Amino acid sequence: SVDQHKSAEHLSRTASALPPFDGATLVYLAQVSTDAAVLYGRRGSLPHQVDAIIATAEAAERLGARVVVKLHPKESPHNPNPEPYFRQLTLEWLQADERFAAVRARLGERCIVDAENQLHTFDLIRQAQACVTLNSQAGLEALALGREVVLCGRSFFGSLGFTHEAHSAEEVQAALAAILRHGLRLNREGESQRFLHIFLRHYCVEKSE
Repeated sequence: SVDQHKSAEHLSRTASALPPFDGATLVYLAQVSTDAAVLYGRRGSLPHQVDAIIATAEAAERLGARVVVKLHPKESPHNPNPEPYFRQLTLEWLQADERFAAVRARLGERCIVDAENQLHTFDLIRQAQACVTLNSQAGLEALALGREVVLCGRSFFGSLGFTHEAHSAEEVQAALAAILRHGLRLNREGESQRFLHIFLRHYCVEKSE
């Protein structure tokens, strides 16, 4: 029921669904690129969230998979925030990067960028074989839904045994290959679900007036 408790800036629209696809689906769960968790959570040779997205897209190309880049709802043009300085920010950076343009052209319909917040985040997670993120809490929610998660940044739920850790583009691609080709599973036995429960119930301050 976590989706019923999201704040307005995190809600997903439900206007569209993914087209059918026979292969595996990878979902990159993007964050607002100027968020403090992104700026201070980067590591290794992935200095920018765009680098992690490109690494995921290149992995999809090599593995014959589809990649869906779910940009943060807060960056959507539909976000009602009166100070939308970050509106479509990550999209603009992606569009300005020649590496992403090249891999997107090669992938064709196998690369979907949801910049309009038309695809429901949890529906995407349920259709994914693996999710990649820098350190978004959506990654923890994906773990609770039983998905394998690759973390490209320092995260409060990382390095606990149930996530794949990647410090470079090569490590992102190796982790996704291990998941899709070799069936490697680190998210097992309810460890991530127990962590999510303890974190939300005992270590988070309730939002209220």
